[in-house]
This record gives sequence, C-alpha cells and structure tokens, in this order.
Amino acid sequence: MSDFDFLSEHKDYLEEFFDIIDSACHYLQEQTNCPDEAIDQLLTEAVGTWQLPNLEQLDEALRVQESPSQD
Repeated sequence: MSDFDFLSEHKDYLEEFFDIIDSACHYLQEQTNCPDEAIDQLLTEAVGTWQLPNLEQLDEALRVQESPSQD
C-alpha cells in the first residue's frame, strides 16, 4: 500500500463520485428489482475499466471550477 496522501479536495471529489455511483445502483435496483449479485458483477466489470484522473489534471480542473469566470 502506498503512503501517498490525497489532498482534501481530491477526497471530496472521489467521495462525491462514489456517492453518485451508490445512488445510481440503488435506483437501478429499485426500478428493476435487480439482485445484489448482478449489481455487484456490473460494478466489478465497470470498476475494472475506471481510472482515477491524473492528479495534476484534477488539480487544474478544481482550480478552474473554483475560480470566478472572467467575461
């Protein structure tokens, strides 16, 4: 395990991301009565294809998002 520490902004971004995924899974299950095992399999397949964003790109995206727009 790495001793790398995420910045709090990175942690917040990832927590929000996984909250969205969690909500989507609950919605899918409620709408389709899909069993937990099928959702777990779907997530396992999807997670295998996900990659965390490049942290420099994430930092830049957060800076752009937080800076006031200049018109």
